[in-house]
Amino acid sequence: MKHTLSLILLSFSILGSNLTLSAQCIPDTSITQHGLIPPAVSWLDTINGEQLVFLPPASVGVNYSEVIQVKAPMDTSFQGSNFLINSITIRGILGLPNGFTFGCVPSNCTLNGGDYGCGQLTGLPTAADSLRPKVVLEFNIDIGPSNIVLVDTLDNYIFMIENMFSINEIASLKRLRTYPNPTNELLNIEFISKGGKGIAVISNIIGNTIITEEIITSSGSNTQTLNVSTLKAGAYLVTIIFDDQSYTSNLLSTISEF
Repeated sequence: MKHTLSLILLSFSILGSNLTLSAQCIPDTSITQHGLIPPAVSWLDTINGEQLVFLPPASVGVNYSEVIQVKAPMDTSFQGSNFLINSITIRGILGLPNGFTFGCVPSNCTLNGGDYGCGQLTGLPTAADSLRPKVVLEFNIDIGPSNIVLVDTLDNYIFMIENMFSINEIASLKRLRTYPNPTNELLNIEFISKGGKGIAVISNIIGNTIITEEIITSSGSNTQTLNVSTLKAGAYLVTIIFDDQSYTSNLLSTISEF
């Protein structure tokens, strides 16, 4: 299956920081979807018409470590032409705070087409900030008989460093929680409701609805369980909708194959 070059760039744009030689993460070879599986508590948001991926926030004075899983695509199509992807390499990152590093598996941060990999972003934040890192990527591709190298810089990911969360902020962040994550059978959804009928929606990361199910809730804390065994491995959004309110979780729930 061919993917557009723009989607490939989006998928790999999250990877990197100040590069180190190696990481402690283990590539997840059960992934079937090409591209990026963000950390479980990443979220999507649209700002001024631009879709952004927010990495899990860091807290000042607290050690930070998050893992990203990747499967490199084999080929792509762009402007009517077909390309074979030989490799994708992370060449560097601009704009992350001092003291943060990103280790790759493999250690040279190069993935051949079809390869599995992962990256680990670690550091100890010293000051609150909101950052939009620029990731420098190198694509080695074949166009017909020719081999070329393309370099691109991407900045559609947000990394926020906060002061320690207050109790109210933590409650707000956790107003909708999904577990276990990842799963391949049953997905539990916890949320706060005024009570009444609603709809649980699972959609993919580009907004297509995959599952809808009517739910009946009580006032206060609720837990709903959905069967997701028919979903392909990948990242999905969970939304709970009522007549007068909705919880668009923004949290990515990953479906795995065991």
